[in-house]
Amino acid sequence: ENGNSTGNDGPASRFPLGFIPETGRQDLLQLAAAAETRLKVMDEEGIDKVALFPTHALRLGGVRHPQLAPALFRAYNNWLAEHCAPNKDRLLGVAMIPLQEPDLAVKEAERAVAELGHRGLFISPHPVDDRNLDHPSYEALWHLAAELNVPALVHVSTGIRLPTAGAERFDRYSLFHLHAHPMEQMTAAASLILGGVLERHPRLRVGFMEAGCGWVPYWLERMDEHAENYRFELPHLRERPSVYFRRQCFVSFELEERALPYVAETVGAETLVFASDFPHHDCFFPGAVEKIRQRADLDTELVSAILSDNPGRLYFGE
Repeated sequence: ENGNSTGNDGPASRFPLGFIPETGRQDLLQLAAAAETRLKVMDEEGIDKVALFPTHALRLGGVRHPQLAPALFRAYNNWLAEHCAPNKDRLLGVAMIPLQEPDLAVKEAERAVAELGHRGLFISPHPVDDRNLDHPSYEALWHLAAELNVPALVHVSTGIRLPTAGAERFDRYSLFHLHAHPMEQMTAAASLILGGVLERHPRLRVGFMEAGCGWVPYWLERMDEHAENYRFELPHLRERPSVYFRRQCFVSFELEERALPYVAETVGAETLVFASDFPHHDCFFPGAVEKIRQRADLDTELVSAILSDNPGRLYFGE
């Protein structure tokens, strides 16, 4: 009704349908529907490679049926491989992993990378059965990701049937979305770093996607402080949390985010990666790459790092 629909697969909320047809963004969905049209858009935008994340499939993490859930993940990953097949060097699939079943998550991750050729593992930060990302049942998954040389890519799912920051407090999608993305990323970072995952798996690369980068300096400073003040609870940490982040983590940013130069200076330019969010309704299109190049507050070295060097290290370890 009026371009809106009611979400019933998670918090009851009204959100843009197809991301509000009136805004003219439906054309973007059509451009992204087939590999051939997507590749043409990439050429026009000056983008060499893209990592493809799910949209509606984000909700699969909340499916609890023991047979249906793994089948849905396999089906999505199979479809994604077919979608990327016209040019797998440029279209990089990010595989969905069933964290509901940790043993199956490992098997599907190995299949998705070794057999299907996907270049990343989609990691939902939402706890399943009260398991945060540092839960012992996920140790084999982190080990495998490091062995396969693919990143663990943390991305929030609004509308999932799992605990989500803001879901119980807001009935407006705008307020829910505002809270969910950065707060779930902060929780994921704390779990992976303070929980010792990055200490135990020093070759694991982690990306925190689509929540901006402004939260990172504050959160690292706060984690460093807590690691010092609560050292008796965190004896497994050999480094300050900020050291682990700079060593193994990457974060995407909003194209017009004013905090970007500050994050580059205080956290490290080597941690920042470009993301277009195409074809969502709030993406900057056309001209996303040019938008970054034209920012007067970014020098050419930083622009090169966030557009090319850092994404290469995140996805390929280069």
